[in-house]
Amino acid sequence: MKRAQSTIIGSLITIVITIIFGVAVFSWASFYMGNLSSGFTEFYRTGQAAVETRIGVEEAYASSPTQVTVWVGNYGALSASIVSISISNSTYGMTVSVSNAKVPPGSVKAISVSIHSPGLSKGLYTVTVYASDGAYTTGYLEVS
Repeated sequence: MKRAQSTIIGSLITIVITIIFGVAVFSWASFYMGNLSSGFTEFYRTGQAAVETRIGVEEAYASSPTQVTVWVGNYGALSASIVSISISNSTYGMTVSVSNAKVPPGSVKAISVSIHSPGLSKGLYTVTVYASDGAYTTGYLEVS
């Protein structure tokens, strides 16, 4: 009779240890997958928003060496908030912050920025427009 009790107690201890181990593994896996899932969700949401904005530089024009107007088009489903415009070439580079520049979906908006002295000299410049959601686009400006 003692031997039968020993076998039953041994089996119960083995089952309890297996259940405890299973709960620990399940808890760890749930925590890990939850963090992985939330990171992927944030990555997907940010990427999707950037794709949905879809901005483009329609034209860039320098009315003077210190005044540039950039026409930005929005071809996406979301309104684009333009936060900065960068103008550069091999010898010049400047980024100008822009405030209150929203481009509704399906429209084009002219955004004027002032360049500090000495301003732009003759040549070809790269114009990069940045939106608040991470979307950006590049165009060109020729100053003659």
